[in-house]
Amino acid sequence: MRIKILAFFALFAVALAYGTSPADSATSKSVKRAKANQLVTMLPASDAIMTFDVSRGFSEAFPFILSSKPDMLNKWMDKLGEFEQKSGIQLRSFDMVVAGMTVKQTGKGKYDMAPLMIARGSGNSSAVIAAAKEAAGGKYREESISGKTIYVFSFKEYAKKKADDAAAKDPENKGMIDKALGLASSEMAVMAIDANTVAAGIPDRVREMAEGRSKVGKEVVDLLNKKPFGIMNFAAKVPAGMSDFLPLDNDELGSSIDAIQTAYGSMDIVGGEMQMGMTARTKQPAQAEQLYDTMEVMQSFGKMALGSSKRADQQLYARLIERVKLARNGSDVSFDISVPQTDIDQLMAILVK
Repeated sequence: MRIKILAFFALFAVALAYGTSPADSATSKSVKRAKANQLVTMLPASDAIMTFDVSRGFSEAFPFILSSKPDMLNKWMDKLGEFEQKSGIQLRSFDMVVAGMTVKQTGKGKYDMAPLMIARGSGNSSAVIAAAKEAAGGKYREESISGKTIYVFSFKEYAKKKADDAAAKDPENKGMIDKALGLASSEMAVMAIDANTVAAGIPDRVREMAEGRSKVGKEVVDLLNKKPFGIMNFAAKVPAGMSDFLPLDNDELGSSIDAIQTAYGSMDIVGGEMQMGMTARTKQPAQAEQLYDTMEVMQSFGKMALGSSKRADQQLYARLIERVKLARNGSDVSFDISVPQTDIDQLMAILVK
């Protein structure tokens, strides 16, 4: 699978998020949704879109998730401060990120994914580009398209040297660093859209955006706006053969998953709980009914298998399964869950030793 610079995007989004200031309570969700949608309209045609309210997300969600791991939170915040000091980029000044990705099937269980990310805030786009030039060790070229300057970087060799140095100082991170480098592309492109908005992604995708050759389809945008605006929202056209990604022994579940054509959802923190929801849409109502029935049986079996356990971890899983609310409306099947702080803390204790 060709996932060019996906690792870079993940790290970029997380880095932007770590330093955000608390959300402005006077800024309504409708206003923030309008700001996010403004960035979405800048994206080229995409099969999947995600919006991330950075200024709220990690000032609320990240401390919420890591409330039982303050040492980890402090360590990452220290690393953010160190990065800002060395690079001169004030990442905490960005407040909204959107990402768009095209997905093409190239074989059974194989997909070609091409992402592009746009970040906006009060941060200076020129500083971001200057830091990217420095990080690439001067290995870049400039392209002028439709009055915009695109900077195409080739930095994998330079990045590997820096990663080796970092791994030598902190050996426990070597596996994660090697994995990130394996996903990274030999080239990426960055473009300043305006003084406070920057785009980064696969060079072809950035060129497509600069030329205005395509726009995101109305179907995906409409789906993106179906859920209430939260810390994160997403919408996607689901590629064929998604069951190939899952270790499924149940052929009926596999066929139900393959019947899903689109999906949309959101994540938010409301009333001291993490709320997550996703709706899957099939082509025919009968397919949605089969998916709903299959998931309902699996939920019942999970509650029965784990509900009587005396193990704390299995009791947690039973509670989480119990909290999932399933619903069907025509061709739509919805999965919603609210998880309280106590269960998040217990889950993190299991996941992060």
